[in-house]
Amino acid sequence: MLNKLLARPLDSYLAKTLTGELWWARYFTPFIASSDSHIVLSNAIVVTGNFIGSIDAVLNGTDNQTLIGGTLSVEDSIVLDIRPTTIRLFAYVGTTIQSIVTVTNPADGELHTIYFSYTGTTASLALDNATPTTATWALDGTQTIQYIGRNGSNGTNYLDTIPANFKFRNVATDVVNMRIDEDLGSTTVVKNDLTVLGSELITNGHFDNGSDWSLQGNSAISQGKALIASGDIGRGSIFQFVSTFLLNKSYILSYNISSIVGDVSAEVRNSTTGKVLSERILTNGYKEHIFKWDDETCTRVFFQCNSAATGSFVLDDVTVREIPAATPYGTAVNITSSDFYTFDETLNGWFGVDTVTNGNFATDSGWTKINGATIAGGLGVLSDDRFSLLQQSNPLVTGDIALVEWDIVDAGADNASSVVFSSSGMFGTQDFNANEVGRKSEIFNVTNGGSGLRVVTAVVGQGSTFDNISVKKFIGVAT
Repeated sequence: MLNKLLARPLDSYLAKTLTGELWWARYFTPFIASSDSHIVLSNAIVVTGNFIGSIDAVLNGTDNQTLIGGTLSVEDSIVLDIRPTTIRLFAYVGTTIQSIVTVTNPADGELHTIYFSYTGTTASLALDNATPTTATWALDGTQTIQYIGRNGSNGTNYLDTIPANFKFRNVATDVVNMRIDEDLGSTTVVKNDLTVLGSELITNGHFDNGSDWSLQGNSAISQGKALIASGDIGRGSIFQFVSTFLLNKSYILSYNISSIVGDVSAEVRNSTTGKVLSERILTNGYKEHIFKWDDETCTRVFFQCNSAATGSFVLDDVTVREIPAATPYGTAVNITSSDFYTFDETLNGWFGVDTVTNGNFATDSGWTKINGATIAGGLGVLSDDRFSLLQQSNPLVTGDIALVEWDIVDAGADNASSVVFSSSGMFGTQDFNANEVGRKSEIFNVTNGGSGLRVVTAVVGQGSTFDNISVKKFIGVAT
């Protein structure tokens, strides 16, 4: 079931969202763009060297559309746009355009991920998991990105897609991690979730040599890793002094740990109250911990085997950086509340706007009523006649996935399967059992696109009433 596929642990996801370690995790903007809609970032990204990035978009084959653009349209900028048959990546050094990199636009109306990068002198563009197309560029470190859905302040803006999940990282400095993903309760402001981590506070965290760390037990630094083990000369541990933490600032400690025997303590200690951070580690893999500093003097960042006799582990890629509190924002232009998508935390998915007209039956309109069906008292009412029917057209097409929700107010005389979606409607033979009063939620495939939403009495004598019906297109998973 799709419901199960959408599930994921929220707490760890939020932590990684904040720190940027899962910077490629899919997370959707809350709005769908339309003609002349775009976002202006409060702070332009200055591309200082090699970079990697990606953006999700529903690819249609209609108009020319800009996904990202620089501060100026044809000067010192990085541009990614969509054409009816191609997707293009190009850049300007001064006003000189670099070679345009293109891949085919499938124009299938589906969500795709566009990957783009620049390494050395090679610019690369790829769609989903396809082989990249490349070209040679000569960037000078002054290129910018500041617009989503517009090519520069004096350029064109047209975006009729979902500018979802835009992520960008300067590889050389490793300081920019960006997503456009959250509205702030306003139709004109969109959060620019830009995490610029502070300078690295750990020295030799990749263990390129044997310096800067203190070791105890049968421990050593070898071949780019710290090999920590307890034994006859004591408990295995490794630590480093860090004296640059600032009061009331938040920090992220991350590392890779493997080959654990027993269990491990990961700690950050201060000079007065002891342990600011203390985590017991039982499993191998990438780990990260967020902590807030409460004292300006740090004694050590510390890893230790909790078994004095037989414990051991392998440590690598230790990093500690400040997480700034300030978050820049982007202004959303020509985007209204009707363009916003919704996120379902239970299903962990993004869904389009409700496609049902008058789903709350506030008025006697929007529905065709057949065989005794009525709208009365703010409810949709199906009579006891078999094939008593309420129906209306719907824009979803065959192949779409829909989240369907509604309230059963009265399930019929004996709570039988009294109300179903007609097999001649958009969901075909996918029925549900309306045998109890309450809120219903189902994921259905659209198998008969164009045939409309049809709610019908399935059993003679088993009329029913329902309310608050909605049908939303499933857009994607948030992980």
